[in-house]
Amino acid sequence: MKVIIDTSSLISLVKYYLPFDSSNKLYDFTKYMTKIYNTL
Repeated sequence: MKVIIDTSSLISLVKYYLPFDSSNKLYDFTKYMTKIYNTL
């Protein structure tokens, strides 16, 4: 399975959402997805 990540959208998401992410949901999601992609 191949995965394409739109890095421009990802950067925008992080840039605007991360300051409001007090519970680290975005960070945890990114960490989780990175772990999944590394196992493929």
